Amino acid sequence: NGDQFKKGVFHNFDHSSNGFALTWRDLSVSLTCHNDKCFGFVKRSYIRRIVENVSGAVPPGSLVALMGPSGAGKSTILSALARRSPGGVVVTGDVRLNGRVVDDSIRKITGYMYQEDYFMTVLTVKEHLRYMARLKMDRRTTQLKREHRITTLLQVLSLTSVADSRIGGLASDGEKGILSGGEKKRLSFATACLTLPQLLFVDEPTSGLDSFTAARLVSVMKSIVLSTGASMIATIHQPSPEILAMFSSIILVAEGRMVFSGTTDEALHFFQDCGFKMSKMITEGEFLLECLATERYTDEKQSTSKLKRKIPVRKLAASFEASKYYSGIEDTIHLYEQENQLNSSDFNYKEPFWIVKLFWLIVRGILELFRNPNVQWIRIGQKLLIAWTAGVCYIGTIELDQKGVQDVQGVLFLLVTENVFAPMYAVMAVFPKEYPQFVREYRNGAYSPSAYFLSKMFVIGPGAILEAFLFTTLLYVLAGLRYELEPYLITTAFTFLCINVATSCGALFANAFSSIPVAMMYLLPVEYVSMVTSGIFMKLSSLPWMTSWLQYVSWFMYTYESMCVAQWRGVENITCPIEELRATCLLNGEEVLEHYDFSANHLIRNAVALLIFCALFQIVGFYCFVRKVKREL
Repeated sequence: NGDQFKKGVFHNFDHSSNGFALTWRDLSVSLTCHNDKCFGFVKRSYIRRIVENVSGAVPPGSLVALMGPSGAGKSTILSALARRSPGGVVVTGDVRLNGRVVDDSIRKITGYMYQEDYFMTVLTVKEHLRYMARLKMDRRTTQLKREHRITTLLQVLSLTSVADSRIGGLASDGEKGILSGGEKKRLSFATACLTLPQLLFVDEPTSGLDSFTAARLVSVMKSIVLSTGASMIATIHQPSPEILAMFSSIILVAEGRMVFSGTTDEALHFFQDCGFKMSKMITEGEFLLECLATERYTDEKQSTSKLKRKIPVRKLAASFEASKYYSGIEDTIHLYEQENQLNSSDFNYKEPFWIVKLFWLIVRGILELFRNPNVQWIRIGQKLLIAWTAGVCYIGTIELDQKGVQDVQGVLFLLVTENVFAPMYAVMAVFPKEYPQFVREYRNGAYSPSAYFLSKMFVIGPGAILEAFLFTTLLYVLAGLRYELEPYLITTAFTFLCINVATSCGALFANAFSSIPVAMMYLLPVEYVSMVTSGIFMKLSSLPWMTSWLQYVSWFMYTYESMCVAQWRGVENITCPIEELRATCLLNGEEVLEHYDFSANHLIRNAVALLIFCALFQIVGFYCFVRKVKREL
């Protein structure tokens, strides 16, 4: 595998660089925790220290294992070193890359493989890598080199047989090519290797894998290090002897403290000096983890009974800091801080242009839209069913008489409400669902929040417009609205405007609040006020003076008025029964519009107002999305 990597993926790698040395001193990570909430107010908060004063180094061309029991702080340390800690986490300490203090630009230089896998499940393995290559690889890379790198990664990581299988698969379709957990893990590693990073952070690469697959993956990691001079630091829980032997050195942590750093043999000697004895029945990795456990057992003088001895982690950490091994770590850190400097030749990378990333995000989103029936085709079928059911109820009922006026207004009410609520709620579900995947790709420098947000609005728009077009056309024809081109076009055009406002409003509320239930709690009053002041249920002139202004912030009103104008403008005669007084009849379309306080001259005004609503909702929604990203990431 090492030779294949060297000849395949890394044949154009610049070996003039001496590699990256990562060092850190007194790294601490803390989190502000809140409890005892009463009516939304926090009564008490406290600072929880997760990692405390950890120091260490990852030399160039080394494969380092970060080991410890569950909850020891391994992943926290890894994310802090890589500048990928979640929002609300405070990281202090001195972290340097080749002697230079790191900042967020380290995300572009390095790669990161997360413990949990998030993919666009309807894509195939090869498609996923192709899109990520378009988003992350140097913009000067040719198409031939991109394909060659993807092909080699698939071969080395044994993913060729599933290259054309969907990542998640659709069990309802009986698809056979669903990826296993191990295959997804290898795909995550392949994604992290696309840009040939000289420093790679890997979080639990062997979790969920069988022993053979885990050893094979770590072997590939070792081959990359040997072939390219890149550096890797990987968290690992309980490695087998074969896997442990592949690491250049290990860092042991427990309860957020560093207990040891050095080679495996040095670690065994250190713990033996601390009074621990390794049983012949356990492996080296198991022994090291037992030494870090809260309760420890050692054999005394080959006795059949075991003496339970509790050694605090703090005492072990203090013993390590007083040992010769810690002095060696200090010397290593000092050496790399003084001798190396990060310069432009170490980072000759030009990311793809923003507009290019936006294009490929849109292409990927459209592909997902048409491959997932739960997202698009079922909704279209539902729309057609609703339109058919409602339209059948109106067949033969709409005439140009007094009863027909109410029937027409009822159909227009359905056109407005159905094209507002359904797309709005659909969009509100999209952003929270895809947010974990966005977080992973954004932290890895794949694209910016602006590119992602705009791509989602571009992708959502056409699908919603298609649904609206089919629903409006079918209901329009079945209900027997005006069979003229101009009224139909006006109705359809304002349906499109209305549905874009609705999707923009859904995006705003989805990103303005922490959860969908909270967003719904605030959205429902806005919806009902907008609907009540639209002119559907009451005459606009009857609104009290203190609430009459609400009609002008109701996009329901602008849409409903325009559709009424399309149906009644130019209608010269509406039948009035002889037995009724003509004074109570609406005799033509102009009187109908006047009855609802609408004007035939407001079409342009209404169109402009809806465009302003759409732009305003998108701008505020984007602001809320960016604020959410900055707050949480």
